[in-house]
Amino acid sequence: MTRRRVVSVATVLVLAVAPLAAAADPVEDSLASLRAVAGPQLSYLARPGQPALRTVTGRLTVEPTADLRGAATRFLAQHARALGLTPGAALRFDREVPLSRGAVLRYREHIGGIPVVRGQVALRFDGDGILRLVNSSLRPFAAVEPPEALVGSADAVATALELPGLAAASDPERLWAGLVYYPVGDEARLAWQIETGAVPALLANWVVWIDARTGEPLGRENRVWFDRLANVFEENPVATPAIVQTTLDDLPAWTEDPYYLTGELILSRNCIDRHELMLVEMMGFSLNVHICSEVQVAAGDENHDFLFADNTDTAPEDLFAEAAMFYHAMKAYDYFQGLGFGELPTSPLAASVNFRIPIDAAGGGFDLENMTNPNGTLYPFDNAMFMPAGEMSAYLPRDMDSIVFGQGTLADFSYDGDIVYHEFTHAVTWAEINWLGGALDDQGLDIGPGALSEAYSDIFSMFITEDPRIGDYGGAGLVAGGAIRDLENETRCPDDMIGEVHQDSVPFSSAAWEIWQLHGAAVVQPYYDALMTLVPDSDFAQATAATLAELSSALGTTVAAEARAEFERRNVIDCRRILDANGRTFAMLMGEGTNTLPANPYVPGYAMFRVTVPGGQRQVRAAFQAQTGGMFGGTITPHLVWRKGPDPLTFSYRGATVTDNADYRADATSLGGNRYEGVYCETDRTLDPGDYFVMIANRGGATMTMSAIQITYNDSEPDAPCVGGTTPETDGGADVPADVPADAPTDTAGDGGADGTPGACDPASCDEACRGAGHAGGT
Repeated sequence: MTRRRVVSVATVLVLAVAPLAAAADPVEDSLASLRAVAGPQLSYLARPGQPALRTVTGRLTVEPTADLRGAATRFLAQHARALGLTPGAALRFDREVPLSRGAVLRYREHIGGIPVVRGQVALRFDGDGILRLVNSSLRPFAAVEPPEALVGSADAVATALELPGLAAASDPERLWAGLVYYPVGDEARLAWQIETGAVPALLANWVVWIDARTGEPLGRENRVWFDRLANVFEENPVATPAIVQTTLDDLPAWTEDPYYLTGELILSRNCIDRHELMLVEMMGFSLNVHICSEVQVAAGDENHDFLFADNTDTAPEDLFAEAAMFYHAMKAYDYFQGLGFGELPTSPLAASVNFRIPIDAAGGGFDLENMTNPNGTLYPFDNAMFMPAGEMSAYLPRDMDSIVFGQGTLADFSYDGDIVYHEFTHAVTWAEINWLGGALDDQGLDIGPGALSEAYSDIFSMFITEDPRIGDYGGAGLVAGGAIRDLENETRCPDDMIGEVHQDSVPFSSAAWEIWQLHGAAVVQPYYDALMTLVPDSDFAQATAATLAELSSALGTTVAAEARAEFERRNVIDCRRILDANGRTFAMLMGEGTNTLPANPYVPGYAMFRVTVPGGQRQVRAAFQAQTGGMFGGTITPHLVWRKGPDPLTFSYRGATVTDNADYRADATSLGGNRYEGVYCETDRTLDPGDYFVMIANRGGATMTMSAIQITYNDSEPDAPCVGGTTPETDGGADVPADVPADAPTDTAGDGGADGTPGACDPASCDEACRGAGHAGGT
């Protein structure tokens, strides 16, 4: 069956929206105008700390129209400033995305003809041509650099290829550099966007931004999202253990041998060890790395069928996997096209199975000798991933989008339809949205867009299978109980979130499962239509607003009210990233470093901790373990940012400079063995009772993984510098008091321990056992 993409893509300037003359308050002016149209049904989300609207919903235009472009032009001419468009910038029409009822029109931001990274506006028109919803990722810039590059592209590429932890294709045909404006705080920096080419063997697909006027690195992002008749598992070997025969309707009719699994939309490949080497650039060095070769080997038999029976869980190069991949990928493609999706930018989409890597991710680490040996070991890869081609491919086609599935230690990930549908959804959402990986907001490090991307991939996998367990076969060797994630749970934001996109996706995706249980397949189309309205920096709040609007329009206000109640139960409508530390030990929290995000003097953490201190206490202590994360290591410098309540920490950004409202900041003290601690105290006085906030930031370049985090308080004399002066340091001996856990009784006896139980550590012995339990203090 022949398919054609039904959306249009602009390659020339179709529409430029110049902002109106500066108003005293463009946001209030726009809201007043929109209220006159929408009345009390108008709803909106403002961008924290900036004069801009992120989302507007309601009846936003008066007259029905078939001329959606004209209506969009008039709306943006009036409201672009309120949506965050900087004076002098313009919006270019990008494409129209048809939906079941109406369409979405997308516009991209340019300054002087140069694209702004992730600057988008999406306008949702209903079937009558009434504008119902607008989402914007525009940020008003206080300063815009001149458009003339002072650093050449070759020098920028050289700088990018020398960055620590970066692996890139050595073939210059696979490298691309183009000028963009890159947001850094409230500044638009002229930058070279360098797309380094995918290196699947090293799980690398880096995009780097280098300042085109100073040559300094601004940011980087690894664009890898993990996570005729044929014999297949209909879903996976756990949920549907019987092998069935199915007709591969989307495979073209046989014309000649060899008859491979190449359709108009999907091309299935196997990763065969042919002992080949691939030249890559790693941190300024050229290396020949051992790879498995992604080729087609599963050919039809004399009847042009693919009835392979070599489906062994650990077979490294089985043909069954290649046929199963084609089936599952086309099942997902057909599902999305049934909802109105057209075609992916890359046709056919390459789908590779039996992927293995020359690095022992299970614990062997980075063995350079094995990596560069064509006869070395290719280790199991217990994951799957989506790797997009460069986003500049509209201007210079290069590489192709692909989904890649590992031959794992105990399971073949291509057998698991749940995982295939998850990765295919990444391909769909990337084609339409281009999610932002991480950014900085008024609360610190925001990974909401990445978490939302993972949430939608789980949601549509669940919609297809009607099963809340994601990857219950592929995860069998990884997770107790099998499934990689189970959407039937009670998770909430931020209590069950750790700053990692897969884990943090669960409150939003689990809400979808509850809503699906209430209303079944009727909610799928509204969920898809809402997804198509999102923009690169969308988060739970924006996605929730869009979903509620679509559910209300399609299924009525009662259904929307039930969905809102579930979103409120999960606290995803307006979640503040403040973790209650009273009586709690946090098992894990992730953080970024300056290698990833341009920030000075530190990269804020993902969340802050709050502890409520009673009267009579002298200090609040933060104790935790921290180490570098990621494959390539680096250095970390944990940095504690403290604020005395009742108001939490807030952050703002002038270019790359971070400004906070903290009362005290200091690097954490290293205790050896990845252990750190820090103290907040005030000179010569007890602490005021009430809330205290602390964030673990990072002044180092590497990703930081923290664990065993406890925030405690006690009434003993501090052994660290205090606010308002410096307390003489002690020798760290046995006279150092133990901490009182936040939920423990106060030490009224003054004997170094809490009254009653739970008690504090004995200061004379609080070393091995106490620190192992997460307590600070002692020797």
